Amino acid sequence: MADCLIAFGSNQGDSGAIHELVTKSFESSADIDLIAASSTIKTVPVGGRKGQNEYLNGVFRIQTTLDPRELHGQLMGMELKLGRAKRQRWDARIVDLDLLLFGDQIIAEQDLTVPHPRMSFRRFVLEPATEIAAEMVHPDSGLSISELLDRINQRENYLLWVTDRISQSRAIADQCGEILSDWTIEFVDSLPKQPNSIPKLVVRDVGRQRLPTQAPILDVTGHSVERILIEIDAAIKAITTPTI
Repeated sequence: MADCLIAFGSNQGDSGAIHELVTKSFESSADIDLIAASSTIKTVPVGGRKGQNEYLNGVFRIQTTLDPRELHGQLMGMELKLGRAKRQRWDARIVDLDLLLFGDQIIAEQDLTVPHPRMSFRRFVLEPATEIAAEMVHPDSGLSISELLDRINQRENYLLWVTDRISQSRAIADQCGEILSDWTIEFVDSLPKQPNSIPKLVVRDVGRQRLPTQAPILDVTGHSVERILIEIDAAIKAITTPTI
């Protein structure tokens, strides 16, 4: 059976009751064994429109006989059953169930990416995940869940921006405003083989080739300037915003 992590989020309706329904759904599934459920935490939304309610977040650890796509489909089915109409990124939602890890598998398909591409810098994911799965390894970076949390807890706010258009990237960073005001930013056209220090975040804008780094990576390759600004704002808030 595969050892998996699933993130829970909700900021509409009775989020506590919805979390309980998800827990019971896992407990009653013939294909899933619920190993552990983290404590739930409240968090401020880090993306999307302003004025959204606070989120209730948590993480489930399960084992399953399903393959990754079957599990992904079952999670989406649970969302629909609980009232989520469609999956609109960063919109308020009754429930959000994201497949974070599926054993040591790395999957990069159009509608399924595992490990979850933003889990490695989301505090609201890593804190509850560390509670129940500190030793589980993020296969893309080779770091454990607790080590990923340690990375974003390091004192230095150092961002490494890997890009083949350095002048434009500097201009984009200037537009980020206060969100990067206390960050040290280094722009490079290729990742150093032995960086002086491990960044808290790497912004990648040089295609999807693998970067040899243990730092969390935000991929903005091919995005518009407006989209890059939105992605960076959300990523920095996900790193720095404490749970409530």
